[in-house]
Amino acid sequence: MNQLIAPYGGTLVDLIDPAKSEALKQEALSLPSLDLDWRQQCELEMLMTGAYSPLTGYMTRAQCTQVETGMQLDDGTFWPLPVTLGSRQKAAGELKPGDRVALRDGEGFMLAVLTVGDVWQDNETWHLGGAVEGVGL
Repeated sequence: MNQLIAPYGGTLVDLIDPAKSEALKQEALSLPSLDLDWRQQCELEMLMTGAYSPLTGYMTRAQCTQVETGMQLDDGTFWPLPVTLGSRQKAAGELKPGDRVALRDGEGFMLAVLTVGDVWQDNETWHLGGAVEGVGL
């Protein structure tokens, strides 16, 4: 008898693939990087470990608007708060959809690679949405 609770949204998302970690680390040597603060690292950890299932990355602007106005994801799953990567780093504003960027902690350790799906600015903060591939925690 299975006694596990079903994951929220029906699918448990694990964005860390140990088989791809080494290749992602090598690729990251040639990618631009964004340094994450403590709060951003916590949010990335929630994404990578499936705590934010069924999300597979940061939300795009359209997805954020949908969540802010209707409190639901594209598939109708209830979701009350947008999940984006906000950054005031100049490098964030230079990215465009399709670009890949390494996400690092304050000491330079690579945590994940983000494939940018959307970039927009709100006041002084750039917001990035897109798919995340985790390297590790």
